[in-house]
Amino acid sequence: MTHVPTEFLTDDAVETDLPIPTRNYGIGLAVLSAIGLLASFLLAIDGWRALVQGAEADLMCAIDATIDCAPAMSLWQAQILGFPNSYLGIFAFATALAATVAMIAGVTARGFRLGLLIGTALGQLLIFFLMYTTFSSLPALCPWCTVIWIIIWPLLWLQIVDFKPALRHLRWPVLIGGYLLASIVGLLTMGLRVLR
Repeated sequence: MTHVPTEFLTDDAVETDLPIPTRNYGIGLAVLSAIGLLASFLLAIDGWRALVQGAEADLMCAIDATIDCAPAMSLWQAQILGFPNSYLGIFAFATALAATVAMIAGVTARGFRLGLLIGTALGQLLIFFLMYTTFSSLPALCPWCTVIWIIIWPLLWLQIVDFKPALRHLRWPVLIGGYLLASIVGLLTMGLRVLR
């Protein structure tokens, strides 16, 4: 058998130990990314309406006193980088969607998948911060933001499981546990706010 030096091999050839994402895995990530992209787009539309029409704006997200994105838009946290977070979400989820479509097409290079994982992890950290802000400061939940909160965790966890197949048997317990933990923290934070 002829030995081929690894410096002459492509990433895919060297990384035979990595699990190749299945079509269903890629489709799952693509669906989650598309949902995040849609929610970010709707939030951007509501943000534009609020900016142009002011307090008279008829926002899609304004359902009642407890479900409304207007209070969130008034905080500095809504523009972490100096522009609306919804624009950041549009860029991030569009990039994730393009990356997952590439996965479905067969792109499995480690660097490519690692970049997507790091970007998603940074997004999850930002979501944790925004969740804390919402639970501790705001009187209402932003529905579009909540959709993003819901899909970002499985988007991240599925990628972690893909990188570490040994964790595959934990995928459902950790996924459900993450939601339960976030719910408990949210309820405790809101409860402490009420008691203050």
